[in-house]
Amino acid sequence: MVNSKIAPIFPHPVPDAPIIYPNTFSGEGHKVFEVAQATGYPLFTLAAITDLDLNHDIVPWDSLPAFKNADPCTDGADDYLQLPLVPRNEGVHLFP
Repeated sequence: MVNSKIAPIFPHPVPDAPIIYPNTFSGEGHKVFEVAQATGYPLFTLAAITDLDLNHDIVPWDSLPAFKNADPCTDGADDYLQLPLVPRNEGVHLFP
């Protein structure tokens, strides 16, 4: 757990399989992994980042509520992007 962000790991048994770090909502990481495996997606390990505050963690600036009776959005994206969620030795891989 990093700064209250939980990263459940769904490992693939193949050594050195790429690791994907998606932002997920409400514990849906297992669904993402199951669907990808069932559709024949290439081998990978999934580290699902969850427990996001959607009105703060991924918002780049303060804004009014998006819906009536909702909380306002606060600028937390810069701080969220600085969290060490992905180990630095993993590097960055861009997929087509």
